[in-house]
Amino acid sequence: MNNKIVILITITLSFIVVGLKAAEIVNKKAAFAKTNKLKMTDVLLSKTSKYCHPPESRSWTEIAISSDRSNIYPDLKTCIKSGAELVPFLKSVIQTQSPESHQEISKSEENAKKENTENNEFFGISWGLGFAYTSLSAERVIDVTIESAGDMNPSVISVNKSKNSNIIALLETHYFFGRNSEDKTWGHGPFVSIGLTGNDNVDPLSTFGAGWMVGLKREEGKSFNVGLGYFVDTAVPQLRSGIIDGATTTLTDPSKLLIEKDEEGLMVMFSFDF
Repeated sequence: MNNKIVILITITLSFIVVGLKAAEIVNKKAAFAKTNKLKMTDVLLSKTSKYCHPPESRSWTEIAISSDRSNIYPDLKTCIKSGAELVPFLKSVIQTQSPESHQEISKSEENAKKENTENNEFFGISWGLGFAYTSLSAERVIDVTIESAGDMNPSVISVNKSKNSNIIALLETHYFFGRNSEDKTWGHGPFVSIGLTGNDNVDPLSTFGAGWMVGLKREEGKSFNVGLGYFVDTAVPQLRSGIIDGATTTLTDPSKLLIEKDEEGLMVMFSFDF
């Protein structure tokens, strides 16, 4: 047989084999799409490798569809935005065939990594510094004096200033839920706090609070937070039992009129991550 004829037959058979193989792959993908109610343009995310597999991927039909179908994406950009990457061997193919598409995908991957890093900073446990408006259940005595009424008369107790509200600086730690929500621009969760300082005789580190807060995500995963909670102040100066404003006394030292007590109240807090 002529060598040219042999070569021609060999090439023809090769094309037939390749064509049959390609048809088999197409039919397999079509059957897979029909069984799983997929579009032939859907991109699948592998939960094990965290790679995005478009229909061009050889492993497209091997990706397990999650029960909630959350690993199905309409296109590569959306899949990559979730924090995943394009399956490696397709990345090199796209780079060769379409440099512009490769550059666009690489940019999407960088943005996704940045967003994922910011979400890791924002959600979960974080710390913040801020201020709180506090309202006690009892009044804090800020200034009390003993006024002399003359040599022949007993002295009089005079409470010059007292109030049950205050502004304190505090340190807080919180845990934000919402990492798996569609809107990742805000989160919410519990917080605990400790007072650092305050005006009007507020002792440092005497105020402890807890509650629930909402945070709005800022740049680089930082947040601005608003919280509502309950607090206890372990050093609230109050008049001793039996002592009232305007009563007479034989004492001469105003500090002996006071005692520090534990008092609770409500707080509204504003803080920033650091």
